[in-house]
Amino acid sequence: MEKHERALGIQLETGNKSHEKFIKNLNNLLENNQLAEALPILHTLAGQNPNDPQLWVTAGLVALSLDKQDEASRSFELALKADSKNIDALYNSALLAMSRGLTDKAIEYFETIASVNPEDADVYNDLAVIWINKSNSDKVKECFARAIELNPNYTQARKNAMEFAAEHNQKEWGRELLDQNRALPGLSEETVMDIESWEDKISPESSDNSTVTIKADKAVLSDRITGSKIAIFANHKAKVIL
Repeated sequence: MEKHERALGIQLETGNKSHEKFIKNLNNLLENNQLAEALPILHTLAGQNPNDPQLWVTAGLVALSLDKQDEASRSFELALKADSKNIDALYNSALLAMSRGLTDKAIEYFETIASVNPEDADVYNDLAVIWINKSNSDKVKECFARAIELNPNYTQARKNAMEFAAEHNQKEWGRELLDQNRALPGLSEETVMDIESWEDKISPESSDNSTVTIKADKAVLSDRITGSKIAIFANHKAKVIL
């Protein structure tokens, strides 16, 4: 599955030597984490190329790294104006909405991602976690089931789903989901063992006060989010590419 935690490459057509020098200077600033100096240059470049969403995404990420949330939000909006299906802009807009407590808006962004990439298991796990905190059990179950259907070896989604089942008196549903998971092709040995372990933990004989019970807000978002694209500059280098 394609992951979207990556250095952002922006393709610009140019034969202008002064323009090439301008971009080289910008890349040097980004590579040396001189983000405050890079941001106004990015804005200039994005303003000159308003239909290039990745420039606006990079500007948004830099702004976030500088704790300029309003500025980041505007940059992501401009990226989506240029390309309403841009995954980087959608994910970062969702993260920003979540950080501001705008859960409904975050759901809109995640659902857009799901419509663009319907085979992306991560986004369904992330939606399920959000729906847990919205107390919508039907949506939670629907999204976890879809995540595991798309990726039968998705350990974190299975863990989240089983903890939800234990916490919310949904153990019968949890056992049904494990049965469905077991029937899917391509299971790893680790997945089979994990399914067996969860079957024991949420069996009808297991106590309602089982130690597996964890509060809903402990459910974990996908690696793509827990790795935090907001902190992309901690692990990746943004770069404008000629």
